[in-house]
Amino acid sequence: GSGIELATVNEASLRDTEAVSPAARALSATAPANIEEFHIITIANGVAVGDILIRRNELERLANQASSPAELLRSSEVNPAPASIAQYSDPNYRRFTWNIHPEMQQSLFDPDNPFFVGIGIGAEQSLEIGRGWWLGASESILLWDTFDDIDRESDSVLPHVRSDIARYLKDGKYGFDSLRTSYYFKLGREVYGRGSAGYLEQMFAGAGGEILYRPFRQRWAIGLNLWAVQQRDYNRLFDLIDYQTVTGHATFYYETPWNDISLRFHVGRYLAKDYGYTFEAVRTFRTGVQVGAWFTITNVSAEQFGEGSFDKGIMIRIPMEWALPFGSRSVFDLSLRPIQRDGGQMLRGNTQLYDMTQPSSYGETMRQWDSVFRP
Repeated sequence: GSGIELATVNEASLRDTEAVSPAARALSATAPANIEEFHIITIANGVAVGDILIRRNELERLANQASSPAELLRSSEVNPAPASIAQYSDPNYRRFTWNIHPEMQQSLFDPDNPFFVGIGIGAEQSLEIGRGWWLGASESILLWDTFDDIDRESDSVLPHVRSDIARYLKDGKYGFDSLRTSYYFKLGREVYGRGSAGYLEQMFAGAGGEILYRPFRQRWAIGLNLWAVQQRDYNRLFDLIDYQTVTGHATFYYETPWNDISLRFHVGRYLAKDYGYTFEAVRTFRTGVQVGAWFTITNVSAEQFGEGSFDKGIMIRIPMEWALPFGSRSVFDLSLRPIQRDGGQMLRGNTQLYDMTQPSSYGETMRQWDSVFRP
């Protein structure tokens, strides 16, 4: 007997095992009789993030209800993802992905008015121009909002890296959140890398990258990121303003054995040139909903920081597939903080590699196996 090797890109499901299961079942139904093993590599952004080997006879026993997901797992192999996908992919293959979604922006807890809101349309596009090399953009248009009613202006004594949010909301109703090129790569089976340059987020443009060491079958991982950035103009178009800085962090990740709670500890230099640490705790529910909290302590005093004394808040992430008639990997991301100040602020999206590798991680595969390989 022999096997089939298949590389798959999961675009429709939150968890990569939800893509592996139908792929394995389709191979079982159509492959020649002499094929005994299915070797499935999962790919994200042009790099391998998962590697599962499933034995056909055990999959067929499961389909005939003569076995269980646990028995299928015992006979399968879940391995570290390959360092290179050259043998699994066509170097001339190009992918273009896009989506359009409802957009909601909000400014909360302003003492003058606790809730300002804007509703509109957002869109994202990504074009793969080489293996692991992408051009990406995201735009948003606000169709209705109450942001013109915001009267407060920032009184921050720190560089206004976030506290001018009202100006971005008022002046940037039609603009782009990002326009950048990114290159994803691997330095080994367990070491991931990413470099990005361009308009990185709503308020900052620049260049930098991150490295992630995520040992297989371990609950912990370590990441490093470093960025040189310049502040964007308030209209969210191409212009920049004078403020420049270098920001970066070392991050320790830990998936606890309790109640699907994960921890992140960042230490480094923030956008207002302050130094300190951020602690995050997030619980992930079976539905994919995440609820968490964070706080950041830096060398900015409570007096310099201003109202609130230090940065803290809660976050909620809700999978968009709940509201859509099809599978989607998009999430609605909401951060709630008492008031937006400038101390302890990180570049948005500075740590993407951990979230990119999470859907195919060993822990996530074990968590989801029983539900996606039901007989």
